[in-house]
Amino acid sequence: MSNIKKKVAIICGGRSLEYALSIVSAKNIASNLEKLYTVSILCIDKSGHWHYGSTEDIINGDSLLEANFNYKNAQEVHISKGGNLRNNKESIVETIDVVFPITNGIDGHQGAISGMMKLLDIPCVGSDVFETVVCIDKEITKSLLQNYSLPIVPYLIGRRYEDHNFDDIVTKLGLPFFIKPCRLSSSAGISKVSSKDEYEGAVISALEFDDKFLIEKAINGREIETGVIGNKKPKVSNIIGETVVNDYGCFNKSRGEFIVPASINNNLKEQILTYANEAYKVLGCKGFARIDFFLDEEEKMYINEATTLPIFTNESMFTKLWKDDIEEVVCSLVEMSFDK
Repeated sequence: MSNIKKKVAIICGGRSLEYALSIVSAKNIASNLEKLYTVSILCIDKSGHWHYGSTEDIINGDSLLEANFNYKNAQEVHISKGGNLRNNKESIVETIDVVFPITNGIDGHQGAISGMMKLLDIPCVGSDVFETVVCIDKEITKSLLQNYSLPIVPYLIGRRYEDHNFDDIVTKLGLPFFIKPCRLSSSAGISKVSSKDEYEGAVISALEFDDKFLIEKAINGREIETGVIGNKKPKVSNIIGETVVNDYGCFNKSRGEFIVPASINNNLKEQILTYANEAYKVLGCKGFARIDFFLDEEEKMYINEATTLPIFTNESMFTKLWKDDIEEVVCSLVEMSFDK
């Protein structure tokens, strides 16, 4: 058996509102891989250029808003087939075995990197392009889950302000309701609508980020979260978490308090674990995902969303759900990428 360590390149940064979060996640992932793998960093700058460096090039790596990368010391590279990293003179500076993408937004959650790696025959941690796109599009996610009789939050879809009449929305979904960009990974562009006067502005805000918006019934209750890993045989974290918010999460504002483990009765917990497993399989997820739920005041359960690239900082929910096993989980994600 070879003692040569596999080379893992963690892809972070990107043209996203969550640029800094991605870099902090990369640093955390690297810390869990360095015993078993040779780890490098591929950081995408805000113009879309790729740079090759190490964890030592991460600046302010513990700051969720100020983390950055030392581009001055890192070569600009592009990736070619087989995992070769080439500089602008076409010289090979490194050859990698597998990538671990933790970019968000247009580079990650919309499937660009996973699709690129598929074309280049480079193993890539996480879901492939199709599953990534399915999960970022809230309309497709809800349609698939509903088709398999899994519980979802009632919703409508629009592309223009004129697509829906406010009074008809209230008849179908009640007040208040939420309007969200349909294919955005962050909480930017989300509005809570409690009156007719707020409706137009909410639609305009959502359409600044996407050309399709989701109108969703407001669930007054608890936000419950689970972590799932695996390919064909997914495993759900035995620990369930809860996010407590005053109203709803907004980008660049506190998401609230994480309670891990959540206080929940065993029967309800088992049902949540079962639904999380089923949702993961229905959506075709691979590698890892976070499956989120709402519980209303009568403890009726709704699947909220599936996130194929959850934030991976020390303080994020996904890492807290796996707790003491997180190093083993991160390493297993790398090995799973070879078996998709």
